[in-house]
Amino acid sequence: MTVEEQEAFYPNLAQHIRGARKTGGGFYGISPEKSIFNATPEERDQLWSRLAAAGGFALSVNNYREAAMDLEANRLVYDWWRQQVHKRMKNKEKAELMAPKEPMYPIYTKRPPLEQDLYEMIDRDNVELVNLLENPIEAFDASGIKTKDGVHRNHDIIALATGFDSYSGTMTRMGLKNTDGKDLKECWQKGVWSYLGLMVHGFPNMFMVYSPHAPTPIANGPTIIEAQVETIAAYIKSLEAQGVKSLEPTHEAEIEWKKTINDMYDTTLVKNTDSWWNAGNIPGKQKEALIFLGGVEMYENILLDKLDGFKGFIVKM
Repeated sequence: MTVEEQEAFYPNLAQHIRGARKTGGGFYGISPEKSIFNATPEERDQLWSRLAAAGGFALSVNNYREAAMDLEANRLVYDWWRQQVHKRMKNKEKAELMAPKEPMYPIYTKRPPLEQDLYEMIDRDNVELVNLLENPIEAFDASGIKTKDGVHRNHDIIALATGFDSYSGTMTRMGLKNTDGKDLKECWQKGVWSYLGLMVHGFPNMFMVYSPHAPTPIANGPTIIEAQVETIAAYIKSLEAQGVKSLEPTHEAEIEWKKTINDMYDTTLVKNTDSWWNAGNIPGKQKEALIFLGGVEMYENILLDKLDGFKGFIVKM
């Protein structure tokens, strides 16, 4: 962004920050009220062109609402996106690999890449693109990589862009133990349990932020963290005022919250795609719903509602 583009935000910065808390994805912006199926092709093209030009996550978070839940609507978005990629690339073989005619998964059911010239760089004549699904890596050696087709490519540097164990992976490596001495890793071995994505049964006074069972990966990071931290501060202030020594959720509350997470997950296309959003990228790990898909505003309202009377919590004085 240029200095001028950045400074253009300043007069409305407070409005953007407040407005982000009233959205689904934590980004200030409005999704169209009209159904994607009631919009003309010209109207859809106009909206998508405007969102794509805005950059960031605009095309994913301010799109037609059906795109996240309806496969036909999602395909309309994908086909438009594919056309834009192909327009940017001269090498049609590379373009087909980057944006194939048949999508590998519904668009925006994984974190979309934020880029400015990715496709132009891949399109360069001195860049080779290898489809590892059809021609996987067979071996590394001192000078490069050998693929299944027997071709050896020399490399000075290899950057490994591998999947990562999000959500529970960070939490279960900390050595956290509950009141019975059981490690959180063992507690979550067959799936993640939490209440509100904020606390865990058996771990009193342990608050989590940017956590599983919250809008975490589909929301603007600072926005969801602010919502959680401000709620935690309100919880602690109320506990101190009442002289409470410890707070932890009941397991029954965790069961109820997990049902809420699963019910939302089952209405979207995210369930069809293996990714770090649902632990489907980790071999041997249980694939499960890990995201609160109701959005930041709904999530924060639920947190504040549960604060009133500490619904679902065990309170010890």
